Amino acid sequence: MSEYFIESYLRPLLIFVIVGLAAWASGVGSKVDSWVELIAAFSVISIIWVTLTWLLAVSQTEKQKLFNWLKRKEFWKE
Repeated sequence: MSEYFIESYLRPLLIFVIVGLAAWASGVGSKVDSWVELIAAFSVISIIWVTLTWLLAVSQTEKQKLFNWLKRKEFWKE
């Protein structure tokens, strides 16, 4: 498979499937009875999505560009 196909389609599809399964399991595994529980479920699913996106979808080059930008803006100091 070409690198373009993997980066553009396969990785986002993998993230979609995993997050979709996590959301489905969250809905099946627990009943949301309050706003606090709804926000907690949303938070867990969001953390899963952000983590998977950072690990699978963002390339090493893009991560390095982000870190360099943060260093210039003085948000990130080593």
